[in-house]
Amino acid sequence: MLQDGALHLLLAHADIDRPDPVLDGGLPAEAASVVRRPFDGGLPLSRRIESERPDDLPAQRWGVIAPSGELGDRLLACVQPLIDLRQAQQGGAPPLILRAPPDAALSQDDAQRWRDANYDELDKDPGDRTRAEDQPAYLLILGDLHQVPETLHQILGSDCFVGRLAFSTQSGEPELAGYEAYVDKLIRWERKPADVQHAYARFLVVDDGSSATLSSRLALLEPALSLARRDLQLGRLPTFDPQPSSELGIVSPVELFSQARKSGIGVLLSASHGLGAPRGGWESVELQHQQQGAMHFGRAGRLTGGDVARGVFLPGGIWFMLACYSAGTPLSSHFRPWLEQLQQAGQFSEAVQKVLAGLPRPGERPFIAALPQALLANPEGPLAFLGHLDLAWSYGFQDLSTGMQRNQPERFLNLISSLLRHHRVGVALRELTRYIGSTNAQLTRLYSKAAETGTPMNMAQLAHLWMVRQDLMGYLLLGDPAARLPLQAAAS
Repeated sequence: MLQDGALHLLLAHADIDRPDPVLDGGLPAEAASVVRRPFDGGLPLSRRIESERPDDLPAQRWGVIAPSGELGDRLLACVQPLIDLRQAQQGGAPPLILRAPPDAALSQDDAQRWRDANYDELDKDPGDRTRAEDQPAYLLILGDLHQVPETLHQILGSDCFVGRLAFSTQSGEPELAGYEAYVDKLIRWERKPADVQHAYARFLVVDDGSSATLSSRLALLEPALSLARRDLQLGRLPTFDPQPSSELGIVSPVELFSQARKSGIGVLLSASHGLGAPRGGWESVELQHQQQGAMHFGRAGRLTGGDVARGVFLPGGIWFMLACYSAGTPLSSHFRPWLEQLQQAGQFSEAVQKVLAGLPRPGERPFIAALPQALLANPEGPLAFLGHLDLAWSYGFQDLSTGMQRNQPERFLNLISSLLRHHRVGVALRELTRYIGSTNAQLTRLYSKAAETGTPMNMAQLAHLWMVRQDLMGYLLLGDPAARLPLQAAAS
């Protein structure tokens, strides 16, 4: 078991093919204690989605959030067949449609006010059609990050099952054909599931020789696979084909394609570096939007959106890609305050600049990565993609808050297991993001104890917990949160 105590970052330079990630070797664990960011109390606690019937659409309801104005009208028209299907599936109740402000820089406070006025107000008027029971727990956001801001996604994701569809041209205009292709694919699979009752699962890591991917293998994927085998033997998982440990590592896109073209319906969990900015910066914004967040294979190349736009790649399946920017690039990293304080403290100043190099410059927009856009628009691609909308650290599966490194692969295995048990993908993601709530509770206890006793807080523990929270908040679902693996057992 790897016990190096380092903070690993899954980010690689776009112009280096050899194993030379941005922070090879990671940052020392004590670097986290530099942070002095105050805790904001966390996001709202979950409500209806913790019910005993989370997959029941008539009980949970489904809705759409689209940009305001003519753009939103066009996107809603593209997904109208899906709106009609969901209405039929929830007993004829029309899905709620909300309009969002097109402000990429919308603050969390403003996002909360929007929610208060447009979503939470639904339960205030007893005579209104949209009573509390009509509030949709499943919400599909339409539009890229400059069309519906990330902060709305975060605020609603605290207690709703939220997914996003975003298909954009390099100039930021909507790619309407992508929305239509995804909806056609999803409806096709729902109306005619695969002729199988169980899915397969594959755990893969790019063996590029870096400490970050080695940590991902030893602390996440190998123990998760062992736990999955145990759960299978104990009857806690439906039948699936557990892979040999020797098949965990891959070194090229060719090997990934061989796994993604496997017959049947599958779930893929991969760990790799995500493609970041070249050492000299991106030559153009267009090139950045094409390549940032692509899967990096070191000398063996990379997997980009253009590689998966056509042809069979995990058809009807779900891919969870653990890598920096794999889901997209935000307007500003949630780790920026910590990294800037780290720089001011004189620790790894050159490396910190490299880490921040992939963020949009003033006047540039945030964006969903090209790789998941291409996969979801591909008629022979997956139904959902889970990735990271920011820097992806090892905090998601390693806990350093107690002063010792404790691996927690069960956070990710629970998500995969939920998918294999035919839960909707929004429900499965909750298996990972629910740890945000427990982390918030620990942070609250630290602050409360310090306030009540007057004793100083353990700043190292505080910083580690804050990093865990930020890392977990970065995971994003792309695709309809009500989608699930199209198996015969889930065809009801």
